Amino acid sequence: MSTVFLSYRRTDTGGEAGRLADALEQRLEGAPVFRDVEAIAPGTQFDAELDEQMSASTIVLVLIGPAWVSELRQRLEQTDLDYVRAEVATALAKRKRVIPVLLKGAALPRVGDLPEDLRRLVKHQSMT
Repeated sequence: MSTVFLSYRRTDTGGEAGRLADALEQRLEGAPVFRDVEAIAPGTQFDAELDEQMSASTIVLVLIGPAWVSELRQRLEQTDLDYVRAEVATALAKRKRVIPVLLKGAALPRVGDLPEDLRRLVKHQSMT
């Protein structure tokens, strides 16, 4: 089970997520780091695995790049499930230690830019 859960948008911070996962695994001496593209085996029920890994995680790193908010807005208009939004909302609801990680010059979103279930994200201390 994971100790650290990485939540990220593949189109925005996918490369950084991979490098961060590798660095964390080295630094944490093999402690599990969950990153969906590596940790979910083919044929696994995606939703169930995300929920299980989120429950097992103690820290959730939310990687926020320059396109994070615009992609969130775009997905709000679509009917498809936004897994990143679901991950962050679940982490906040479960009172996980959520750390927004600002990448590539991104800023923490403004409260008004976020749907109700994500607004508490801006109250969490971020890091670059």
